[in-house]
Amino acid sequence: MSKFNEAIKDCSDVLEIAEYLEDGIKLDKNKDACFKAYSRRSMAYNSLDDLDNALKDINLALELINDNNALKLKNEIIEKIKSKELINNIKQMEQYEDLSNNSNNIIDENKLNTMFDNFNIESFNQ
Repeated sequence: MSKFNEAIKDCSDVLEIAEYLEDGIKLDKNKDACFKAYSRRSMAYNSLDDLDNALKDINLALELINDNNALKLKNEIIEKIKSKELINNIKQMEQYEDLSNNSNNIIDENKLNTMFDNFNIESFNQ
């Protein structure tokens, strides 16, 4: 198990315990612990490129405490998501262009075959 996966598990354990203790007296400490757990789990998800879960957790952290470092992490995750979407769009465009080029090649190949067939027929007719 990687360190990031261990961190995700540890943070999930903290959040599970915090949920159980939510009715307890030390709500402020619980809030801080949950913020740290969500933030750290978000960092681990981000490092593993699980950007959907990373964004979800950092948003939950920011609901608890408005923190500049957490906002920076959120912006970093959003930029990574946008970059991945852009790369996917470019790949899709390239695949479309490849398909278009291949279909053009097929048409050209068909034209060549027709021309070749016509040439053979004409040469036999002479």
